[in-house]
Amino acid sequence: MRKLIITLLVLAALLVVVDRVTQAAAQREVAQQVAQTYDLPDEPDVRIRGFPFLTQALGGRYREIDMITQKITVEDFRLERLDVQLNDVDAPLQALLQRDISEVSAQTVSGHVLVGFSEVRRHLPGGMQVRARGDDLELRGRATVFGRSVPVTAVVDVAARGRTVTFRPTQIEVNGVPGGSFLRDRFSLTLSLRELPMGLRPTDVRVTDGGVRIAATAEDVALSRI
Repeated sequence: MRKLIITLLVLAALLVVVDRVTQAAAQREVAQQVAQTYDLPDEPDVRIRGFPFLTQALGGRYREIDMITQKITVEDFRLERLDVQLNDVDAPLQALLQRDISEVSAQTVSGHVLVGFSEVRRHLPGGMQVRARGDDLELRGRATVFGRSVPVTAVVDVAARGRTVTFRPTQIEVNGVPGGSFLRDRFSLTLSLRELPMGLRPTDVRVTDGGVRIAATAEDVALSRI
């Protein structure tokens, strides 16, 4: 009986090892295919959740797949990070073996984009500093007004509007005096996210100490869809 138990335990351990090795190989393959499909500079970090992996692979359905992509560009904006969670993913085993993600789809996709303060600053007049101020952004620096360089401070509201994120000043002080509304257009930005992978649409925006965090979702998504 003892030998039988030991044998069963060894077999179970071997199955776990095989399961994990196969899972790791599948994660690498998905990462390569996603990078090629979306022309990413680097492969994303892919994690296929759930155990055992082999039963999910044979059934062609996965509960959750997480992907993290660093340093990508969407139109003219450089994004620090894109985190995506795909739920209820249909991925036929034959399609994966053929390295074809055109048949891979997810019932729901959720994630968030991080835009660093340095990237916001890159799109503003030179010399402006950007930091969090509660739920808003604060801009501080100097600007040329009527031919003179003067200190300027602005409080900027950040909001999701359709497939864009807008940066709109709500308060502007020039040389310490409120009333710089005539500079509003100069310090306004629109971040277009129409080209986010998988048809993700912005749903919410939060200003954090690490940058502007944009939540996004999509439904019934083909992994190959841009």
